[in-house]
Amino acid sequence: MLVAQGDGPGALAAYRMGVAIREVLAARDQANAEWQRDLSVSHIKIGEVLVAQCERAAAVAAFRKSFAISEALAERDPANTQWQRDLSVSHDRIGDALVALGDGPGALAAYRKGLVIADDLATRDPANTQWQYDLGICNERVGNVLVAQGDGFGALAAYRKKSAIIAALAARDPANTQWQRDLSVSHIKIGEVLVAQGDVPEAQAAYRKSLAIAEALAARDPANTQWQRDLAVSHGKIGDALVAQGDGPGALAAYRTSLAIAEALAARDPANTQWQRDLAVSHGKIGDALVAQGDGPGALAAFRIGLAIGEALAARDPANTEWAARPLGQPHQDRRSDGGPGRRAGGAGRLSQEPRDRRGAGRARSRQCTVAARLDCLQCQARRGNWRQVLRKARAADRRGDAAAQHPGAARSLDGRRP
Repeated sequence: MLVAQGDGPGALAAYRMGVAIREVLAARDQANAEWQRDLSVSHIKIGEVLVAQCERAAAVAAFRKSFAISEALAERDPANTQWQRDLSVSHDRIGDALVALGDGPGALAAYRKGLVIADDLATRDPANTQWQYDLGICNERVGNVLVAQGDGFGALAAYRKKSAIIAALAARDPANTQWQRDLSVSHIKIGEVLVAQGDVPEAQAAYRKSLAIAEALAARDPANTQWQRDLAVSHGKIGDALVAQGDGPGALAAYRTSLAIAEALAARDPANTQWQRDLAVSHGKIGDALVAQGDGPGALAAFRIGLAIGEALAARDPANTEWAARPLGQPHQDRRSDGGPGRRAGGAGRLSQEPRDRRGAGRARSRQCTVAARLDCLQCQARRGNWRQVLRKARAADRRGDAAAQHPGAARSLDGRRP
């Protein structure tokens, strides 16, 4: 209740009181597996609150306490599948906290341990949809870390395994909207890696698969704001791929479709800072597209709107750097959910770094920034959140007139990377 109300300190105090009670019970009867498991769950809950409060090292310590209990229970009865699953969940929680601490190798090791257990359970009972889903999410977590480490090929393999699992689940139960959405997210992730590897046609195909699912979900429930945002993300990704394919007008159309959805969401709840930021990013992408097409005044207008939104957000919370760092294009995902340690509801795979196939990305950067030599890389400034710098540069570009038209390579320079 306190967590739902946003009272982290109060929730932490309550959970710690619960741990103290459960420790006494568990110590009184160490053979009571249920009490041991309850204690493990309590440590997970404490860790989750600590993560939310950015006390990541303390969160890792709490998750490790949970892991130690889960490991002991699993060793006591290897045939108990619930305890095996609890152990896998504990590995994942440790991995999540290590990601937040910036320890990629440690997180990858933890995720792979969880994956081994999840794979064993899924193999043991292929008809168990929860275990199959767990296996898909474990593969995604591994893929996320590999993306951050620059291993695009390894990440692509992991994402494709996850996609195949979720596709099978979604085919089994087309009415399960969670599985449908997860499949859409998988296509997005696959597309991102393919773009980084230079395989834009395949990336475009993946993005369009994601869009088809997002459109179906949004049509099923137009009031579902998450599905509406997913739809905006898919259109934006298609725009990015069209940029990379040299189709500026097509990209601009896709970006404007994404903007229309973002505007509707932002108008619905002006206090939602994420939707406001999405709106700013959409205007920035349209500005980039117009710069590449030689429309300086149109680009300036788009950048000015984005700047105004960015300034309002910065004034609302000057200490928040996430708005300048997090792109529109990362649909939130859901973790495994169960009755065991760390009931998993809420964003899994939040590691949102862009795929980093370095040679491909380097070539893309040099292609995409042709116009930057004349316009001082408006896109790069926007991407760093330097909205005032963007506006100053855009004004200079506007004064120079149709600068982009003076450069033959400008039409190919539309930047498809995420802001």
